[in-house]
Amino acid sequence: MGLIMDFTQYRTWRIDGSIKIVDSQHHDGTVVLVAKVGGAISTIAADDLEQLYHDRRAVAVEAPEKAEANLPPLEATDKRLIAARGLLWWCNHFDVSGCSRSRNAIARFIKSSTGTAERKGHSPVTATQLERAVCQRGVPGSRKLKDMIDGRSVAEHPTRMDEVVEEAITFAVAYYYDRRATKRRDAYVKLRSRLDEVGYQGAPPSEETLGLRIGAAATYENILRKFGALTAKARFKGVGKGPHADRPLECVVIDATPSDVLIVDDRTGAILGTAIVYVAVDVATRSVLAWYIGFGGETLASVFRLVMRILMPKTGLKALHGLLNDHAVFGLPTQIVLDNATAQVGRSFVDAMTAIGIDAEWAPVGSPTYKSVCERLHWTIKSKGLHSIGGAKPLPRQQMAALGIDPEVTAVATLGDADRVLASIIVDDYQRAPHDGIGEVAPAAAWDRLTKIHGQPYVADPSRVAEELGTYGEALLTRQGVRFRNLRFHDQNTTTDLLLDLVPKKRGGPGRKGKLSSGTAKVKMKWDPEDASRILVWNGIRKEYAILPNVDPRFSEGLSFESCEIIRRYVIAQGEEFESEADRIRGRARVLDLIDSLSPGLKGKRLTAARRITSAPDPLGRHVMEMVVDETNGSFIPVGLASAERLDDGTTEPGRRRGAQKASRTAKATRARKAAGQPTPEHAFDAVLKPTPTPVPLPLTTTPAPPALEVEWRQNTKSGAVSFSRYFEE
Repeated sequence: MGLIMDFTQYRTWRIDGSIKIVDSQHHDGTVVLVAKVGGAISTIAADDLEQLYHDRRAVAVEAPEKAEANLPPLEATDKRLIAARGLLWWCNHFDVSGCSRSRNAIARFIKSSTGTAERKGHSPVTATQLERAVCQRGVPGSRKLKDMIDGRSVAEHPTRMDEVVEEAITFAVAYYYDRRATKRRDAYVKLRSRLDEVGYQGAPPSEETLGLRIGAAATYENILRKFGALTAKARFKGVGKGPHADRPLECVVIDATPSDVLIVDDRTGAILGTAIVYVAVDVATRSVLAWYIGFGGETLASVFRLVMRILMPKTGLKALHGLLNDHAVFGLPTQIVLDNATAQVGRSFVDAMTAIGIDAEWAPVGSPTYKSVCERLHWTIKSKGLHSIGGAKPLPRQQMAALGIDPEVTAVATLGDADRVLASIIVDDYQRAPHDGIGEVAPAAAWDRLTKIHGQPYVADPSRVAEELGTYGEALLTRQGVRFRNLRFHDQNTTTDLLLDLVPKKRGGPGRKGKLSSGTAKVKMKWDPEDASRILVWNGIRKEYAILPNVDPRFSEGLSFESCEIIRRYVIAQGEEFESEADRIRGRARVLDLIDSLSPGLKGKRLTAARRITSAPDPLGRHVMEMVVDETNGSFIPVGLASAERLDDGTTEPGRRRGAQKASRTAKATRARKAAGQPTPEHAFDAVLKPTPTPVPLPLTTTPAPPALEVEWRQNTKSGAVSFSRYFEE
């Protein structure tokens, strides 16, 4: 045990109630003590005396006089005197607390005593400051104010660096904040180069000195210049008031973030792309109601699937993913808060939320902290294991390329694997860990307690929800059904029932005037972009949706609307028919075979497009589960959909058009290209289906050959005109 006391001669100690004076201390560490009453002499080992001191059985009664520091007289308002009084109070308060002297114990002691210190007018101290004062400035029971006074001079120190060095440091600091990618080491190299240019012969400043100057210059303007507005606001702007809720399901926040992980298709092994993780967090309990993994940015279809998971119970989740705990967190929210993305403020989303009975609120533009309840969850997901699976991209693309890391080579995680990792992180880790946003209570415990008090509303018929969570559209219903996206949807009995209900209620009569003309009705419809096998038509009389199947089920089964359009355009571009069901089936087989043959040589956008065409769609109906709840539990409250109580025809008025200026500029540029006879940009997926360019042979020469000249084939799908564009490929 290392000595922390000075056992000098004539120091007085109270040991187990008796007063003793130190007479001498031998070289072997033995301390000779003389009793103040009676003069009895005794010896004790220095280690034993120190142990008694730590056990509070030995207390120094009188400390030796300390040499007065050469300090000027201090006024009562002097900052050093005020700080010394506060430090003396902290030391005395610590001495009587019986607290251990470890750094963590001192930190806990400061945290628990800060309120008392502030009430007495003393400022808080750091753990390091209090530890040094307790060990080096006096001993318990005899600490003095003069020992606590900082002896350092408070006078202004003159600048110790030459003007040349100061100018070089200022230049290096400006160089650091001018470029986003500049590191502190790069700025220091620039500093040394600057000093060499001016011929400075003295000792250069250290890298730590430059780091201190860079930190001192971290103003809002400099952070804005280096890292952008988002980082500057996050560092300096105060957090605004976010959504508030007192009961479960009163308010749910939806947010999405890139996972930086490449996901592989379960069937083909092809890379689907970078996953986007969607989460829904209950504000009152911080519990995770649902999560979903999507691709291609924040889309309406992904948000709808997340909403579906919010409403569905997770009864089989524990057995499916091998979790340690159940996750009975679901229900019908009163309000949903989400981003101001274009797809999420459109007619489709508003109509779906209105039909289900959920109030939609959009976060203020330019205020990411409004949804801060999701930040803790995003950090947990990224730090607890999602970045550890194969195919993760934890570094920027340039850094990974410099290190020779190719995430596509290591990508092995399928969609099921990623979902399993997310379930384990959320259910077994996040839900069970204390959350500082709700008073250090675990979200799972908060959910169980508050749902027993306020109840847990849920949708009794989840199949009706799947009908409402579709893309909004309007179409014309005739005897042949509905034509939509170059496909026809019809069932004789269903179409007949719709015409019988809707045509008589149509304003202006049945429409066509001929005796044998078909009755028509403008109808509201819902369609799932991932499922081209059917559409849903709203029957305003019966307050329900009617299913109209695709008339070509063998062609549309397992295809999205986008894939159907790609196949149609390719078949027509080849000069073939696309009218009968046999033509469509034959075209589908040809396109899929063509993509399989081209896939090994595709790169970039063409490869991404091919993966999206061949990947299996995710229809919304897959997310419908049987609603199994314990009806004897009084906290479960069944609720019907609001669509059954609508008094109108079920249509939703279009809202304010977003992105109108950009759309107008794009349309104007397209018209200008057409007027100039230039080819218009083609559909992104058409690039996959083009013939592979053939390089033009170059003559043999002894000089280095230029890059290979290749010809790209283009065909206008409307006019049939063929054009060529040349480009160089390194």
